Amino acid sequence: LGHISLYDVGVDRSDVDTSMSAATSLKFRDHRHTDWVTKVRFYADLNFMVSSSLDGTLKIGELERRARFSRQLGEDKHTKGQPHAVKKGVYDFDWSNNFKVLASCGLERSVSLWNPYTRSGKPLTVLQGHNSSVLRVTINDDHYQLISCSVDKYIKVWDLRNYKCLQTIIDKTHYRPENR
Repeated sequence: LGHISLYDVGVDRSDVDTSMSAATSLKFRDHRHTDWVTKVRFYADLNFMVSSSLDGTLKIGELERRARFSRQLGEDKHTKGQPHAVKKGVYDFDWSNNFKVLASCGLERSVSLWNPYTRSGKPLTVLQGHNSSVLRVTINDDHYQLISCSVDKYIKVWDLRNYKCLQTIIDKTHYRPENR
């Protein structure tokens, strides 16, 4: 629970018995979160790995074991501290190379924008407007937009220059994804 494992997949395995388990190429395993990890991604621009969890945090950290460093954005639900924007689980995040911000979403009915270069651990801004949990967030840097999608099938398009909602799209189709 809360562990992140890094595997070396670039190793030439031609001389290795194929019956060996994947654990043989494990570089390291780190306990970064206190609940289930929902997403892990490496951003070359940051030279950091970013991870999110149902503990309500985003963690930004180095990959190398010797100099491993980790910074937390948001409040872990298992620790007491100053209140931050995210108090429930984080499902998804995305990085804007143009605006140098991380956007995160989850059980809260909002999208938080974070500056990964500061140590405050508080969001730059919080985009309010969804009526249910936000499942996905993606950033379109070419058009300066952030797109968020919530459980109730509302899609919101936000302008990253002024943090305003430009458009709300509602999917009124009566279906359930599991019935496809």
